[in-house]
Amino acid sequence: MACWRMMKQAGNEATPYITGGAAMTRYGWLAAWGWLWLAAPLSMPLWAGGPEGSVLAGGGDPCERGTVFNALKVVRAYRDNQAFAFRHMEGKELEISGRLLAVRRDKIIVGDTVVFEGFVALVTPDGKPPKPFGLEFRFPLATLQADSDLACQVGQLWPGKYVTLRGTCQGALPGGEDYVGIIFNDAQIVH
Repeated sequence: MACWRMMKQAGNEATPYITGGAAMTRYGWLAAWGWLWLAAPLSMPLWAGGPEGSVLAGGGDPCERGTVFNALKVVRAYRDNQAFAFRHMEGKELEISGRLLAVRRDKIIVGDTVVFEGFVALVTPDGKPPKPFGLEFRFPLATLQADSDLACQVGQLWPGKYVTLRGTCQGALPGGEDYVGIIFNDAQIVH
């Protein structure tokens, strides 16, 4: 029970003050709640996410960025932060959206071996010639011969069209003095 005492008297009015145990109890609870809010995230058990991840954020890999990017994000990653591109893009099947610049037939021969023969769809963020990065989606000739629907879809790609393509990112390959191609193998048309 609170102990009330009259400490000040101004004229006929008295101001009550809380003293003793009740005041300390109130401030003690306030302090405990404050520390609880500060310490709770640090003391979270590992099974609930802990320092490695959060249950609220979905847990898992805190570096995971997904598999859907726009062409500008890919170009900026290879231009500005190749460690990001290596970690999040290379070796993964990605969906990339951008403006189609051209579809051309290509044949790559190393020594006496044909490494690639097929069509390459060149995609850039804005549909303008790449400076210096361009995204090259490779459609192998053997795949197009086996899949007539895919061959028809590739035949309907026209410059200036906004497309979303899927392919496995091989990485950046310099292709001349002022050009770097970011290669996507086994390409498919999403829309």
